[in-house]
Amino acid sequence: MSYVEHTIRPLLKKDLLPIKLLEEKIFDTDRLSLRSIKRFLSLKRHFFYGLFVEGQLAGMILILERQNSSKVRLYSLGVSPLYEGCGFAQLLLERGIEFYKKRKKTLLKLEVKKTNKRAITFYEKNQFLLNGKIPSYYQDGEEALLYFLKI
Repeated sequence: MSYVEHTIRPLLKKDLLPIKLLEEKIFDTDRLSLRSIKRFLSLKRHFFYGLFVEGQLAGMILILERQNSSKVRLYSLGVSPLYEGCGFAQLLLERGIEFYKKRKKTLLKLEVKKTNKRAITFYEKNQFLLNGKIPSYYQDGEEALLYFLKI
């Protein structure tokens, strides 16, 4: 893994199109709609951050927070194929965990496709624990694995 100059910041309304384009590069199905992206950008309680290289969106993370709950949900985490292996997913995840530790949240949960071995390895390396399965969870009918991390 080599160092690549980057910045991490909250995503803004001006990032709407780059978010949508990055989603299309990263995910084959179950992408965020433009309407959902707009809604998440307007709700400040969620952790919706982007990682930028030379001013271009290279990765993003969305963690959803429910009011009056100690749990948060990792809804989306992805990095452009151009920057896979640079450690950007790790940086985004660490930033999100730190953000919610400060807000006294205790549990980060997520769903991941059963066939997404790369993501599963990443989450398990980060101490996420398997907590269950949901059959036919994704648009393509694939099963979801449920993971959680105590934070």
